Amino acid sequence: MGILEEIAYLHIHNIVKLRPLDINIETINVCPLQCIFCCNRIYKREYTIMENKLFENIVRQYFQLGGGGLGISSMQSDFFFGSYINRQNENY
Repeated sequence: MGILEEIAYLHIHNIVKLRPLDINIETINVCPLQCIFCCNRIYKREYTIMENKLFENIVRQYFQLGGGGLGISSMQSDFFFGSYINRQNENY
């Protein structure tokens, strides 16, 4: 390993000691599609939409840890489903 790779490794290693590099928040698990490759056809979950207070609490805690990458997408849901995205945009 060269010096630049070692510096990069140590930098990331020090960050991960304090906080995750990034987090992904599944704010909704509703998806009307029936994609052949999706596990939603097999694994059934109760449809839920995260309350704004919980979302804000998670984001606040992550920020207090030092922040980083924040994702709000999911592999098993449609973030743009219905009017949910409109309600989220009204709050931010």
